[in-house]
Amino acid sequence: MPIFTYPRGLLAVCGELRRHERPPAWVGPIPGATTCTLKETLEAQKRRFSSRQLRVLKARIRIDLSRDGTRKVITGRRIWPTSIYPSRKCGAAVVCEGANELLFGYLCETDPGISGFATQALRFQVHVDGAVQYYHSDFVRSIGGTQIEIVEVKPDPTFLQKTGYRDKIEAVKAICQELGWQFRVVFGEDLRRRTFFNFHIAEIHRYRFFHIRASLQDTILKRLRASKSQTTLDELLRLEDNQQEMRATLFALQCRGVLEFDLSRPVLPQSAFHLLDGRAA
Repeated sequence: MPIFTYPRGLLAVCGELRRHERPPAWVGPIPGATTCTLKETLEAQKRRFSSRQLRVLKARIRIDLSRDGTRKVITGRRIWPTSIYPSRKCGAAVVCEGANELLFGYLCETDPGISGFATQALRFQVHVDGAVQYYHSDFVRSIGGTQIEIVEVKPDPTFLQKTGYRDKIEAVKAICQELGWQFRVVFGEDLRRRTFFNFHIAEIHRYRFFHIRASLQDTILKRLRASKSQTTLDELLRLEDNQQEMRATLFALQCRGVLEFDLSRPVLPQSAFHLLDGRAA
């Protein structure tokens, strides 16, 4: 039984290198990553910087990790439809404005390098050409439990061509650089591209809440440890008669950062599965 059923259109172009590429926002496993929540990471970061430093930068930052964040998002609008995404990693639902942010939420949910994330959680007050402007972050993420990253999600690069908006983004980027934070712009066209990586993310994230049977998890982890933290899919599938449960369990363990496989390539019987840092769910 194949673990994935790939669309014909995807397999037909698998010879093109770009079809395998992962989006630039994927972090991946981080050795020695901590288990700090996003709130703990932000509070630790805030203690590093005094209000005087922000005054020198002529900036203010407001933090609100509630579901609505720093501004209330009206859900269900026709012009820009929004979604409420239940996140296992965050322990709460997050609001995503539009399909691109929702796809990015899938990415954050399955990325083992992201320990927590939130939407609309930070409001930056910046000065652009002498005028006060406000910027609400699309996403704020905790990388490895120590690094803060601000992410702006746009459909494509044309949305950054407006001079006033581009200047505001550059001002926010400069503040993040001074604070030691990362700032990234992610484009929806990269998240929507027909690649094996994006296909796998869309499939796997749906199993984030799957209830893992303890005995089956122990069997999988014992097999991985016995084979020096790596084994093939074919060997794992032989461990359980119920192939559907095994499939769901492998996906759930990938979501929880316990094991990983190469998401940028077709998953075949000989594909390798790796145990991440000996972690358990």
